[in-house]
Amino acid sequence: MTDSRHSPLPGQGGLAPATLAFTVPSGRRRVVPVRFGRESRRDPQLPQRIRNGLLDDEGQQCVQVRLTAADAANPAARALLDAEAGTALRLRRVLDATRYAALFPRIIGYELDAAEPFLLYAAPRGIAAARTHVMGASDQRVLARDLMLALCLLDGQGLVLRGISPATVLWDGASVQLWGLEGVARAGAPRTRWGRAPYCSPEQRRGEGLVDSRDAVWSVAQVLYQLVTGRHGPTDRAPVDLDEHRVLAETLRGAFAPRAADRPTPARLLDLLEPGAARRVRHAAVADTLGAEDVPIPARLAAPRCRADLMLLDDHPCAGTPVRLSVKLVADSAHPWARPDVGPSLEIVAVPLSGAEVTPATVVYSPGNADSAQFRVTAVEPGMHRIRFTFLHHDTGVALHQVEADLDIEGPETAESGRRRATPRKGRS
Repeated sequence: MTDSRHSPLPGQGGLAPATLAFTVPSGRRRVVPVRFGRESRRDPQLPQRIRNGLLDDEGQQCVQVRLTAADAANPAARALLDAEAGTALRLRRVLDATRYAALFPRIIGYELDAAEPFLLYAAPRGIAAARTHVMGASDQRVLARDLMLALCLLDGQGLVLRGISPATVLWDGASVQLWGLEGVARAGAPRTRWGRAPYCSPEQRRGEGLVDSRDAVWSVAQVLYQLVTGRHGPTDRAPVDLDEHRVLAETLRGAFAPRAADRPTPARLLDLLEPGAARRVRHAAVADTLGAEDVPIPARLAAPRCRADLMLLDDHPCAGTPVRLSVKLVADSAHPWARPDVGPSLEIVAVPLSGAEVTPATVVYSPGNADSAQFRVTAVEPGMHRIRFTFLHHDTGVALHQVEADLDIEGPETAESGRRRATPRKGRS
């Protein structure tokens, strides 16, 4: 986690100006004069170092997260920085045009192939919760809501933020900014030990089972307890004085369950704090994401992905006759959902964008299942018909993937025999 205070810059006891070359999220190269302040360890247990800086061409304050040449020689350290870069770029691509972008640090540049690789973030907003005093009830609800909102947005991308603590939660008196992207893991991946008690869940601390969005729910509950009481909570159970704290007792009681399976999801807790918010977030984020301009992500930083596989099952796609269409989500081999015992239940929602009729409108489906979901498409008029398929997480309602397919429906007199493949257009996870 970065320090939200800006250390002295040149002219105030900092280092001399230097020139810095890096790639901005749009893919353009930038070379600028830069001034850096003092350097410190980001976390005593992690190799990354941080220092505050000033990009002199625009006077922009920033934070550099970097590896020394010695640390960069360790493949595990480089992989950790690569993973953080991939997450930061992905969040920028998904959220930059939305009102939710301020919940996370904003990456402004990176240089990963250098002897001393680094990331550049815009200056943090707020101060670490670890440095705040005991928080009042109204601020408690806002902070809890923002944190659950951030967890829901990550969950919608299949991501879970490990290592949430008072050091990674920034608070500016009105809203939250959640740092610590180096701790992001894929939902459904095997857990590894990460974080510190009491903020890491019991299963996370032991490295047991599979990564779950409810791991982060435990961490948020522990952060809130510390801010409300000024004390650390128990490492393996709910605090005995929970009923003495109204906001915690009303909204986060189940969040202290030792097992992730017994905790509420981020979406459920968000709706307790602000009824209907989880659905509004899902719809707004999906709409804004699909309209946003892509931020290019270097191939080696891209997370394992899923793709939609669509197939026509009938030999004669003819106007006026129902046509069977199979739809399935195929995961890359490195993706945790490639394992049949891991993937969540999904709802595939079909929406015709032309005059065709699609039934059923929704199918419940598991990505690990060898079978596919089947729909029937009936078009009265021949021609090209477009259908949008949205894959929603069954439990949370968060949209995970969306793809549009063009179906070429022939008139009865020109229908060709032979199985055809539906033509998927650009989709986005």
